[in-house]
Amino acid sequence: MYHHTTTLTTFGIKKLRSQFDYLKERYERITQDLKDKTQSQSILASKRIEREIISSDMLKVETILSNATILERSARPQQVEQGAKVTYVQENTGEKHIITLVDPLEADPLEGFISVQSPVGSALIGCQIDDSVIIITPKVRLRITVLDIE
Repeated sequence: MYHHTTTLTTFGIKKLRSQFDYLKERYERITQDLKDKTQSQSILASKRIEREIISSDMLKVETILSNATILERSARPQQVEQGAKVTYVQENTGEKHIITLVDPLEADPLEGFISVQSPVGSALIGCQIDDSVIIITPKVRLRITVLDIE
């Protein structure tokens, strides 16, 4: 079971609470469905299994929330840290990217939330504006330069 303290942004906490509420609603709906004895035994068995999976997921989210601390950030950080919104340019393409560095539990790359443990996140930690770093992944090697930190 997951028991270490996790530092999450307020957005991450809200997202997990929302996920817990959704799981709780599904759990309650399935519990009601199980009272309907007109359903076949195979359907009822399937719903019992689904309810157990949801129960397990609820416990995981509840444990994370009970062990989480809210990230306290500097008003305007001088260097990249967890919770910072970072604007950088990829030097080989000139593309600008804006990301927020977060705990792996709240990472969502498609939404711009990048784990501090990812190649990009770990390379950026500690950087200041105008710093350049080289990021090496199994598929690519690229150089990025920090343009802004919020």
